[in-house]
Amino acid sequence: MQIHHSDKRTKKDWRKALLDAREARSPQTSELEDRQIAKHLDAWGEGYLLSAGTQNEQPELLVYWPWRGEPDLRELWRSWHSRGLRLQLPVVVRRGAPLAARYWNPTGNPDSDFIEAALGLPVPRPDSNRAVADAAEGPGAAEGSVLTEGTAAELPRAPIWLIPCVGGAAGGHRIGAGMGFYDRTLSECLQRGQPRPLLIGICRSQAVISEDLSEPHDLRLDALVTEHGLAPVRDSGGA
Repeated sequence: MQIHHSDKRTKKDWRKALLDAREARSPQTSELEDRQIAKHLDAWGEGYLLSAGTQNEQPELLVYWPWRGEPDLRELWRSWHSRGLRLQLPVVVRRGAPLAARYWNPTGNPDSDFIEAALGLPVPRPDSNRAVADAAEGPGAAEGSVLTEGTAAELPRAPIWLIPCVGGAAGGHRIGAGMGFYDRTLSECLQRGQPRPLLIGICRSQAVISEDLSEPHDLRLDALVTEHGLAPVRDSGGA
């Protein structure tokens, strides 16, 4: 795994440098690395499916739609769905709000099943995909929502989140795009009394750095997967 050495750049500097480097990679290199990432994740996913089946649980994941050169794993998401994994996609409701989530059936027609949401990201249509809250059970499922009325979506409730990263820093800290959506969402979920999900970050190895850039609000990952494999990065006891 490639590690960048210290050169006293700030977190903002690193974010820009990593985004620029990611977007400058050739499509051929990115596709090759993405296939390797998918291979490692698929091996992990087989174990998750087996474990969920043994415990008679509905296997469920929060995945993502690629943005600005993020690893494109949509074929893996479709394969998982065909094997019984239930998928949620994050929904950007507005700046400054937590992410919502909608269930996604990737076997439909992407031209008719998606609409454009905030920041230009495609999300499943509310009239063709049930909101997560519609299927949730227990206290806090739909009460006290911070989301705008009529979004037909609610906070993610999947036990495992697969999170794209601009980079991974020392101590398991995620470098995101700087808008705080995942940090804010996890905080809101925990405040609602939801169990802490397992957080698996996804990026290419060229975006893994040795700097400690952590801030109090930063998301701390449980594992990080690159084209070289999936590995734990910290104990999962805290947020």
